[in-house]
Amino acid sequence: MRKWITLVLVLGLVAGLNVAPVEAKKRKKKVALESVDSTLFMRMEECGAGFLSTSDAEDVDCGAETAMLGVELPYAAADGIPFVLDATRPITGTITMRNFNQAAGAGNIDLQLIVAGSSGGEDVEIGVFETTYLSLPAMAETIEYEIQPAEDLDKKAFDTLTFTVVCGGVIIGVSCVVEHDEPPSQIVVPTWAPKG
Repeated sequence: MRKWITLVLVLGLVAGLNVAPVEAKKRKKKVALESVDSTLFMRMEECGAGFLSTSDAEDVDCGAETAMLGVELPYAAADGIPFVLDATRPITGTITMRNFNQAAGAGNIDLQLIVAGSSGGEDVEIGVFETTYLSLPAMAETIEYEIQPAEDLDKKAFDTLTFTVVCGGVIIGVSCVVEHDEPPSQIVVPTWAPKG
């Protein structure tokens, strides 16, 4: 009789051990993800206070107040965060730069666009785009850009996002102004989101 009781107990323990891994596997089932574009518009409702937003609207025209060569103009995301970066695809977008001077000033502008964010309390540079364009009086230059993040940033969760514009060049009489409305300047960030 004792042998039968022992056998039953052993079988019960084995059955319990077999059930546990199955339940664990069910709990560890991965959520299917899909790549989704997040479009953020470069906005400025107050002079000197640029930001990124998923919604577009009319902005103020600050003219020469944002026309300084060598000065960084940061645009921090006000919404569209947090997000999980899809680094298998490039960040894209368009930015229109204009020369605020109407009658004088011409030269080459060295434009730098810096995408950065914070992840787990750590500041991370996601990527940089650089180009040079000729700026003429009262001229607007629309630039298409593409920034490929590093592979190790794929599926990294970001709490913040900042898009910084830097204009360089040793030119007298040339200004560097971001056009926000006609046409709107924007950045498109590929992100991972739960499928469906």
